Amino acid sequence: PDHFLDLVPLRYALAYRIPLLPRPLPVYLPPGGRKIWEHSVAAYDETEGAFSSPFALSEYQDGQHYRLGTLDVRVALLRHYIPNYGVEISGNGRLVYSGDAGPGPELARLAHKANLFLCEATWLDHEAAPDDRGHLTAQEAGEIARDAGVRRLLLTHIYPGIDVRKIVEAAEAAFDGRVSLAEEGQSYVVGD
Repeated sequence: PDHFLDLVPLRYALAYRIPLLPRPLPVYLPPGGRKIWEHSVAAYDETEGAFSSPFALSEYQDGQHYRLGTLDVRVALLRHYIPNYGVEISGNGRLVYSGDAGPGPELARLAHKANLFLCEATWLDHEAAPDDRGHLTAQEAGEIARDAGVRRLLLTHIYPGIDVRKIVEAAEAAFDGRVSLAEEGQSYVVGD
């Protein structure tokens, strides 16, 4: 649910906002996502599709490329406890977002030569992380950034209670480029 339930309050904001949007908001879902969404929101309104009316739901497939306005988007299946997709967005530069992702070569391939790599760094070290995990350590985020040849690493999804300075230091130990923490409300330039 943490991957999609923020769509519930967004639905209410869209459905009751004045003036209403001229058309439904596009929402891109992974394979099988529409069924999961409709089943999850049935408790709010049992009429099929009624709760989803402010959205134009469509499902993508692994490796799919599509266009959103002036941006090119590509999705790639990554390792996690459930199917999870990383996203590459290209326009004036390339932004790659890991989403929730465990260690694996797929993420480095997706992030290859990205201008800005927004990557989760849930754990500080391997000792705190479970063996079979769907999240990265800060060092692994730095290693992936290094191996992918990205320009800038922006860390996010840090487990509560972990010293964020140590997260940045662990990522910097593995990656020579610029490392910083994602901050709510901030803007980031992707291209040069």
